[in-house]
Amino acid sequence: MEEKETIETTGSGSTEARGNGKILKWILLGLGAACAVLVIFLLVLDSSGAKYRTEHSKEFGYTIQYDESRYQKDRIRLGNNENPTYMDRFGFKTNPYANFLAISEVSDEADVNEALEVFQSDGSYSFITEEDAVFGSGNYRAKKIVYTDTEGDEPVEVSYYYMADRKLFITVSCDKSHKKELARMLASLTLDD
Repeated sequence: MEEKETIETTGSGSTEARGNGKILKWILLGLGAACAVLVIFLLVLDSSGAKYRTEHSKEFGYTIQYDESRYQKDRIRLGNNENPTYMDRFGFKTNPYANFLAISEVSDEADVNEALEVFQSDGSYSFITEEDAVFGSGNYRAKKIVYTDTEGDEPVEVSYYYMADRKLFITVSCDKSHKKELARMLASLTLDD
């Protein structure tokens, strides 16, 4: 008789385990569905409103892709009136002076190392340089010069890519919240052969 009670107890425990297994299965399926919905929502949120535009410049010899719903292209005149140079700036619409990517030509007379020494001489700037940095869609090589500007409301990291062979100067300036967007823009940069 005791044997019979043991068998019955084991039998009812197994029915309970099967019931708990079904509940666990439904919970896991529900969690999986919730994760799938969340991933889809994040993908839609990430791309919502973005209007990517491809811009080509024959003058500077580049192609770049940027989100024209958030960034705008400006042609900026540099230098004196007698011999002006120009820069293409892709700036964040509400703050184009802190968050931008700019491309400009450098004159043959310019000596970047000399300019760095002048800026650092009074101690107000401190640059980190990398002689053989890689950037853009073609893994282009350039001298990279980086410093952090702390004069505004929040720190802005400014990176310069100097390509002596092409006489190009690429500037990327961004605060923490725009870093990903500008890194994407820089990665899309393609230089003409």
